[in-house]
Amino acid sequence: MIAVALPALMAAFGVGVAGVSWIVTVYLVTMAGLQPVAGKLGDLYGHRRLFLIGCGGLASASVACALAPTFPLLVAGRALQAVFAATMAPNGAAIIRHRALPDSRGRAFGWLAGWMTFGAAIGPAMAGVLVHRLGWASIFWVNLPVLALVIPLAFRMLPETPRQSGGGFDGGGAILLTLTLTGGVVALAGVANGGSGPLIAAGISILLGLTLYEWERRQSSPMIDFRLFRHPAFAGASAAVMLTNLAMYTTLLLVPLFMAGLQGRGATAIGWVLVVYSGLMSLVSPLGGYLSDRLGPVGPVVAGTVLLLAGTGLLLQADARMSLLTLIVFLALGAAGLGLQMAAQQSAALESAPAEMAGAANGVWATARYLGSIAGTVLLGVLVGDTLDSTGFRNMLYAVSAACCVLLPVGTVLRLSGRPIGLLAAKVTPTSEGLPGQSG
Repeated sequence: MIAVALPALMAAFGVGVAGVSWIVTVYLVTMAGLQPVAGKLGDLYGHRRLFLIGCGGLASASVACALAPTFPLLVAGRALQAVFAATMAPNGAAIIRHRALPDSRGRAFGWLAGWMTFGAAIGPAMAGVLVHRLGWASIFWVNLPVLALVIPLAFRMLPETPRQSGGGFDGGGAILLTLTLTGGVVALAGVANGGSGPLIAAGISILLGLTLYEWERRQSSPMIDFRLFRHPAFAGASAAVMLTNLAMYTTLLLVPLFMAGLQGRGATAIGWVLVVYSGLMSLVSPLGGYLSDRLGPVGPVVAGTVLLLAGTGLLLQADARMSLLTLIVFLALGAAGLGLQMAAQQSAALESAPAEMAGAANGVWATARYLGSIAGTVLLGVLVGDTLDSTGFRNMLYAVSAACCVLLPVGTVLRLSGRPIGLLAAKVTPTSEGLPGQSG
């Protein structure tokens, strides 16, 4: 919805493309940095409680955005929205992980992914109507009736989950984690602009990351328990979702530019193509979850990657004369592939973590997902520049194909058992072996 409203925001506040992009960037950076923190808080104090706090805070932040009199205050409101959205996301998934039976978790996460992509499918069409008739503020006001339905339902129906015993909140780890991720995101976001800034930000992020690792090794209740990455399934699922989201976000950004710039199509046609693309992902996601329960996560991830690679290969043949139907068919292959993978990746990540760490595990996994989205945005700026032409279009598709080729072997890692690997096999605390609550 925010993407559709960007032109109206530029006109209302008198800002350019670079300025208005902060509306998107600040949200992505905040979501990427805070989800592991929010997940850990849920492990300690209850996922239902954190989810409800997120709902109430998101309502307040939406009002602040709708009433913002200046652009800096609107950006601040968007950051506040992201804080509370980051509080909701990992804790909602942790509740599903706790409540769903082991043989049905894939289907549960399939429905979660399906509803998420359904929201993405209807968002652009809904925003077009709202902005045209009621102005840009309406895309923030519309959150209030939704949350007015969600909050009482959550109070009544959502169960509380077991809390992690022992230890406390690792404030130092939370600060170091947020700074590390923020530095990494700033480095990625600055690549398109060139200069030494991205290199400096990347170097600072690496130093902060090493400091974070050393800090967490000495904590009895770390913010990020690096022993999670000792399990190849968790590490593989985190890498897989980053690559998958890179491919998905790149396509969502590239296709409208291709249709408008190279085919001369209008906003209505673009909106409906995105509705079909996201809607098909929504429909296929529950099937991917079902197959993950029955066959394990490897099959859906590998099969989905093959479909995504095939769809991307066909899109390389696209030109200005391609019909709308042909374009939709090619995109449908990739959308089906993405839908097959989503639930299997999330289920594999959370199944490999002990139950009492479900919130923190999902927070780390979700951060990997957002980093993939940010990387896709960066690639678009680097490979396309200010104006999309046929060469830039194909270069982006080659980048998606390369991500798929990496994703294929990563997907097979999801079948491996959780034995220690490499540097990450080092103990996090002097007295612990393996993951708490998990043997073997």
